Amino acid sequence: MFPSDIVDDDDNVWGSAQQFAGSVSVGVVQGVVTGHYTGALTVVDDEPVPILSVVQSEETAVEGGFLRWELSLSTPTTGVYVYFTFVKPDGTELDTADVPKSWLNNLGIWPPSTPEPLSSLYSYFYVGFPYGVTTGTVVIPISKDGTAEGDETVMLQTFDFMPNYQPLTLVGTVPQHR
Repeated sequence: MFPSDIVDDDDNVWGSAQQFAGSVSVGVVQGVVTGHYTGALTVVDDEPVPILSVVQSEETAVEGGFLRWELSLSTPTTGVYVYFTFVKPDGTELDTADVPKSWLNNLGIWPPSTPEPLSSLYSYFYVGFPYGVTTGTVVIPISKDGTAEGDETVMLQTFDFMPNYQPLTLVGTVPQHR
């Protein structure tokens, strides 16, 4: 085993630890010494793990509008996805009739024949942060149905996307419409 530290001063973005496996063969044309070694290399990142934050965790939108949250990472990465799932909020929840069917289809959800609360879909979606990018946006379009209804809420929560992450909760409300 040959432990060695290799420093890359040009690497200033966080990336999760990476492992590589390989083998080295040594042979001699004359003589009796030949050898073969199979080993592994683990690359550990020394940049700080980014912290995910949101400008404003609670948003409001009218029917026909958009719920929009601006996300940011504290440091750049080599690329990361932040996954969100719908969770049941307090009060009346947005359902599948409150968002466009095309938006649900883009999430890989086939809209049910009767409206269902978004949290009952047990689905998730993600926001991608490509190499070096530190901002991203979550957008939920709200359908305009003209039906008189009370305030409706959607709640999103992140789930494990990088080491030592802190869950982030987003809440969106569509105020009463008459």
